[in-house]
Amino acid sequence: MRGATLCARSVCMRRTPPAALLRRRKSLARASSAEDDAARAKAEFEEKMKDPAVLESMKTMMSSPQVQEQMQSLQEMQSSPEFKRKMEKLQADPELKEMFDEMKTGGMGALMKFWNDTEKLKLLSNKLGGAAGGPSPPMTAGDPPAAKDLLEAAKLGDIEAAEDYIAIGKDVNEGDSESRRALHFASGAGHVELCELLLEEGAAVDAKDSKMNTSLHYAAGYGRVDVISLLIDRGAAVGLQNGSGKRAIDLAGLNPDNPILQNEDLVARLTPSSPFVDG
Repeated sequence: MRGATLCARSVCMRRTPPAALLRRRKSLARASSAEDDAARAKAEFEEKMKDPAVLESMKTMMSSPQVQEQMQSLQEMQSSPEFKRKMEKLQADPELKEMFDEMKTGGMGALMKFWNDTEKLKLLSNKLGGAAGGPSPPMTAGDPPAAKDLLEAAKLGDIEAAEDYIAIGKDVNEGDSESRRALHFASGAGHVELCELLLEEGAAVDAKDSKMNTSLHYAAGYGRVDVISLLIDRGAAVGLQNGSGKRAIDLAGLNPDNPILQNEDLVARLTPSSPFVDG
């Protein structure tokens, strides 16, 4: 019986082509290498998280209204059935399957590894746009997006819609679930004329959202030079701090390419005369 078993094993080994064995070994080697990379990336991430400077940097970045708005948009996108269908389809894509498999086993370390892989992110973005039938067809120039309310009009920069809503009695200081008002959105989007309209109609220049960000914080975070000048001219307090203790000038400094930082006069106007002054 033992001889028959050994014979069977010998036959199996003879029947396995050398090329197949080589492919199998390479596959195992890749899997082992991927696990090692994920473990190494995870260890590096955990080590960085022990650095108080890194933690403070992340905390500061998360306090930016620009980042908060992007995260909210991402959460809304991820909750949509269409997005979930696309992701399920992409997980089986030969070019991305290895990445998804590694992220399942490697956790945060694997996530950080691919987050820094620009080529892989570009591939994912392209395929995400093309999966499940591709992106929606663009609107024509004659079909602008409809503003469903004053806040939406502020986001889109639709002055006519904003004027219409104000004309029928809509409150320019009404906020959404996160206390963001029309002036917050218009300032962040850089719609100067709409900001002027809202201020003329009584919008509170220093109103704060749920994270204690003012419209000046929004304009600074997004690098809206003209809006910042307007808000300061209308009395915006440059020294007000948000929930993370950051002033507008601090948020502008998060991005070294922020155009505000290239304007010495504007930087001077945004800088409080004293660190103890809120106005």
